[in-house]
Amino acid sequence: MHVRLATNQDKDKWNNFVTNSPQGSFMQSWEWGETQLAFGLPVWRLVVEDEGALLGVALVIERSVLFGRCWLYVPQGPLYGAEPRVWRLLNDKLRELGGGQKAIFVRCDPVIEGANGNDVLLLQSGWQKSEREVQPRHTLVIDLGLSEIELLGQMHQKTRYNIRLAQRKGVTVRFSGEASDIDTFLKLTREVEGRGLFHYHPANYYRTMQEVLGPVGLLEIGVAEKDGIVLAVHILVKYGERMTYAHGASRADRRELMGPNLLQWESIRRAQEQGYKAYDLFGVAADGSESDHPWAGITRFKLGFGGQRIDYIGAYDLVLDQSFYAIYNMARRMRGVLR
Repeated sequence: MHVRLATNQDKDKWNNFVTNSPQGSFMQSWEWGETQLAFGLPVWRLVVEDEGALLGVALVIERSVLFGRCWLYVPQGPLYGAEPRVWRLLNDKLRELGGGQKAIFVRCDPVIEGANGNDVLLLQSGWQKSEREVQPRHTLVIDLGLSEIELLGQMHQKTRYNIRLAQRKGVTVRFSGEASDIDTFLKLTREVEGRGLFHYHPANYYRTMQEVLGPVGLLEIGVAEKDGIVLAVHILVKYGERMTYAHGASRADRRELMGPNLLQWESIRRAQEQGYKAYDLFGVAADGSESDHPWAGITRFKLGFGGQRIDYIGAYDLVLDQSFYAIYNMARRMRGVLR
């Protein structure tokens, strides 16, 4: 058993491993690495193998900060099947890679549910809980093995009513992978940001996602409209057995048309029709959060569609430079200038 850097010849084997892993995520896919490269970020792909069989993988992305330093990030990974030997090889390689890049720390947020003791390998290997989450720690996942009647039945009554209301009012939904609909999405994001509700990535982030993931069928855009007026837009990522509602935006006016409700329902139906087993609503506030939580509104909206709440262990850091790590965290807390 050994660890090495993946080559382009490993692409199919890599994706097969990720899609068959219970903890697999599109953020550990080969194509997500290509997306990061298109953003201009350095990327490494680590594989653990034994006699040609993959046993673990880690997609690693370098993120620059001030003073010529960086940190390394393993989004929703690494994948090691809870096998301690595989984890140790990946951990040692991540430490070595971080040292070679003069990284302040390495951060990971594996898709591991947050039951007691599930972070033991991380803690025993010198990792510590991060002050900052990068990916949502809490989510809702809808089981697409249910019938349409069962899916509707698990929704809140008000959500079902709003879906029917949108249908009666003539709201329509369409799906595409076209770049023009990324522009449609971006127009709505500017309106949402103007209301002070959310902050989005730069426009090039979404355009690059579409350019890399769209042509290979991993990204689709859903649009709800009424009489040519766009009401809501979703960016959906499709990978393995799961469709993920990755990004969304809706207009402030015309709320009475309930476009976001119908668009979410049609996205769920589309995922089921295309054979996916799960629909991930990707990010809600923690159970019991206060009503003034920044995600309170979107959480209420998502909870209306039912699904199973899943809580992950969250982000952990392997600190390689204690002094700069303290400075980094202090700067983020005080000024929010480092990301």
